[in-house]
Amino acid sequence: MKSAELTLELPVTEPDLRAAAARRLNLPPEAIAGLRILHRSVDARQHRNIRFQYRLVLDFAPGFPPPAATAPLTALREAPEERLTPVRLPDAAPVIVGAGPAGLFAALALCEAGLPPLIVERGRPAPERAWDVDRFWLQGLLDPESNMYFGEGGAGTFSDGKLNTRSKGPLVAKVLQTLVAVGAPEEILYDSRPHVGTDRLVELLPRLRALLEARGATFRFGTRLTGVRRTPAGHLEAALNDAWAPAWPLVVACGHSAFDTYRLLRAAGAELEPKPLAVGCRIEHPSEFITRHFYGTDPAVRAVLGNAPYNLTAQLADRGAVYTFCCCPGGEVVACSAAAGLVGVNGMSGSRRTAPWTNAGLVTPVSAAEMTVPGAPDAVEGVLRWREALERRGFELGGGGFAVPGQTAADFLARRSSVRDLRTSSRRPVTACDLHALLPPAVAARLEEGLRALDLKIPGWIRQGVLLGVEATTSAPVRILRTPAGECAAIPGLLPAGEGSGYAGGIVTSAADGWRTVADWLRAQRP
Repeated sequence: MKSAELTLELPVTEPDLRAAAARRLNLPPEAIAGLRILHRSVDARQHRNIRFQYRLVLDFAPGFPPPAATAPLTALREAPEERLTPVRLPDAAPVIVGAGPAGLFAALALCEAGLPPLIVERGRPAPERAWDVDRFWLQGLLDPESNMYFGEGGAGTFSDGKLNTRSKGPLVAKVLQTLVAVGAPEEILYDSRPHVGTDRLVELLPRLRALLEARGATFRFGTRLTGVRRTPAGHLEAALNDAWAPAWPLVVACGHSAFDTYRLLRAAGAELEPKPLAVGCRIEHPSEFITRHFYGTDPAVRAVLGNAPYNLTAQLADRGAVYTFCCCPGGEVVACSAAAGLVGVNGMSGSRRTAPWTNAGLVTPVSAAEMTVPGAPDAVEGVLRWREALERRGFELGGGGFAVPGQTAADFLARRSSVRDLRTSSRRPVTACDLHALLPPAVAARLEEGLRALDLKIPGWIRQGVLLGVEATTSAPVRILRTPAGECAAIPGLLPAGEGSGYAGGIVTSAADGWRTVADWLRAQRP
């Protein structure tokens, strides 16, 4: 046995894993020639005994371990790397629309297959995009093509860079290993709640772009998809800033807020369907209040763990639920918009997560049937208009200028407008108001019940909380239907991918979906 796995539980303040693993096996430390962490999670159920739970790979020196030490060890379990082999497609002219996670990893798959694509992105490269976003937050000046939603890295660039996912397997590992290869911290490979931070993501994205360019990919920023058609000879073409070009395959990784792209694809013959959407507000508390509840007050423990993240759920009497989403410990609430007259909110934090506020989405599921707008020609257009109307009400309730409407949680429950200045992390002004004027009545009622239930779990949750609205970009409101080969049935060769396609949510699952969609399509092209 040269290598094996070991499960180990240690106080979070224990720095020497090698010595601890040797003690667990009754071996001298020199018996362990190498050590690698496969997984690490925090067990904080007891404040006086907060521990890390590890799954380790141990490499043993010659002659070790003796049979008596092997009882706690298990065989090493590592899946093979996901990788595509080059293929020959003489008519291929791959084009990818969108340089978010799905688009970038679809490009990686095509490069591995020997089909380097053209990647077009309506927004700007990450460093320039960061300036556009800062100008919006500080001055209220919106660039409709380069903002929180559009630009290199997609919407996830300005939402903390959380990489946790319930999905497992070699494709998730491939996404994380690729990010580490361009400079992400190695901790993302094993932490149960990995994150990069917006500040680091802005630095990593140009390196990922350079990696793809070195493999033959080409990037074109400031370029929109303006049309899709099939030529009389049957070839697929895409209009890029109105200039037609061959596009086979055409990967559309547009993101959850590119409503103009949804409408363009429908006009071209793609089939879409509405899907449920979680809607609510951001709730913000002092980081100290949240961290003290989850981690206690031991300064040594707090120095290791930093500000606490959380996930909470309140089951309601009508069998519905209110839950927290996308927690940003030590972060900030950020205003976001893709068009004049609309505003919503999201959460963001830097790599160190040291800000004095912690926020999370406080949301409840809304069915497609509940998202209706009078006069909409069909259900798909109805849900698009419904979300636009919600963000338009947010803009109006904030008083214009992309100010964010806000209310204390206590005032929200009392159904009275907040009137005093609200202390929040938002860099856009916050207008004190009554969020019942913004939220659909059924959503507001469920949030009220959820707030009361969560206050029983964390006393002071209501008294310390401030709500900012509206949070409506938890996922895409529609799904672009695709076949098992990954393409639109009515438009062969058009591959919807990522969060905007309705098949993924978050950075890692979107990236994995982009890679997988290309792989599925390539397999279908083989004789």
